Amino acid sequence: MPGRPRAADYGLLATLALLWGSSYLFTDLALDGFTAVQVTAGRIVVGALALLAYGAVHQRRADPRPQASVGDLQASVGDLVMLLLAGLTGAVLPFALLAWAQEAVTSSMTAILIATVPLWTMALARLMARDEPVDAGRLAGALLGLVGVAVLMGGAGVDAPPTPRALAVLGAALCYALTGLILRRVDHLPAPVSAAGLQVFAALAILPVGAVDLWRQGAVGGTLAVTSIAVLGLFASGLAPIVMVRLLNRTGATFVSFNNLLVPVVGTLLGIALLGETVGPRQAVGLGLVLLSVAATRRGA
Repeated sequence: MPGRPRAADYGLLATLALLWGSSYLFTDLALDGFTAVQVTAGRIVVGALALLAYGAVHQRRADPRPQASVGDLQASVGDLVMLLLAGLTGAVLPFALLAWAQEAVTSSMTAILIATVPLWTMALARLMARDEPVDAGRLAGALLGLVGVAVLMGGAGVDAPPTPRALAVLGAALCYALTGLILRRVDHLPAPVSAAGLQVFAALAILPVGAVDLWRQGAVGGTLAVTSIAVLGLFASGLAPIVMVRLLNRTGATFVSFNNLLVPVVGTLLGIALLGETVGPRQAVGLGLVLLSVAATRRGA
């Protein structure tokens, strides 16, 4: 059962925010030489290989249990189904949505919109896990978050993202929230097993699609684009799932969702410093409203 966060858990939370916050920068760089599908497939496959190598080095294998009963076998199949679902909702769908969105949306705007993950987590946890009480304060925080999203997306302006692309980012946020709750169903598995299973299933699903896209579209990726995919795979898709699953097992989905208070800050600062992006009034106000809403909905945790 998840327990109270300890000092080390806050360090892991900051590490997770850095890994994911920087992923929008590297996605933007990778898109200079590859299509959205190719970036998605590349980072997932590299991440899966990295996690398999990690598991092999540390020799963390599940107990074969030759005397397992039928009930145990059914539980094992159920675990595989959960990991397959987590691979789709935690890697394939959100990575594809984010890569497609970042063809027209800045990395900083993407990071800000992703900060809505805790709002989705609160809503889904109430429906699926029924262990997240929703009081007036949290409801007000959720409504404030919706206002923040409306500010970011509404109207016309130089810093307003294209609506379909912005909706794709929100769809990715919903996928991430759902993944956290799915992984709670397999929290009895070691963190490396869950993380590797998620990425391997995701790789099996996306590899044929990526191969076909590469054959049809080709690629003009230079050294920087290739390196960016490698970094995404090794760190954002390889190391980050291990940290996330370990945190989920130790602290629960609510605490892990706090990384989204840090991710938009990391993503925005990196976009400004390394990509020359600017933060306009719309983004500043929207970011403030979203972060306030997340703080309000998480205040009791």
